[in-house]
Amino acid sequence: ESGPASHNLASLRRDASLAFVLRVAGAGLAYLLQILLARSIGEHGYGIFAFAWIWVIVLGRAGTFGFGESVVRFIPKYEQHKLPGAARAFLSSSRRIVAAGSILMALLAAAILQVSSAFLTSQYIWPLTLAMLCLPLFAAQELYEGIARAKGWNMLALVPVYVDRKSVVLGWGVGG
Repeated sequence: ESGPASHNLASLRRDASLAFVLRVAGAGLAYLLQILLARSIGEHGYGIFAFAWIWVIVLGRAGTFGFGESVVRFIPKYEQHKLPGAARAFLSSSRRIVAAGSILMALLAAAILQVSSAFLTSQYIWPLTLAMLCLPLFAAQELYEGIARAKGWNMLALVPVYVDRKSVVLGWGVGG
């Protein structure tokens, strides 16, 4: 079989295989990262790290205000209907809203943490406050992952999430 349909099927198989390999590699990196972090910062320190990172994930996903997912629906629709202005406006607005909203959310969370000594011990306050610095970056990465998926740039969508993020933590957190 040859022609456009077989080319699309071959391309789909290749992309699916690469996505699978990236996800498996990401899982391996995550496993390695967890072991190295636990050994390098100890049981108690790792617990604080895990607690802080969970808050980054929860607030970072909330900090996209749904644009990380809705971009996957609307950008292809605008492109299909040949509405490049609508696509540009949607992308521009989503970037501004996610940036402003996640920065505001991070600042608010950091401010709340500074007055939270009644229910959090001091050993949690500063790591959580520092983790809030990651929140706008995490939200932006979630948005850009959605944009890459909307454009059909699957590897660009997957590599930062499954490989880059873990590699940075491995190189910076464990090696530094």
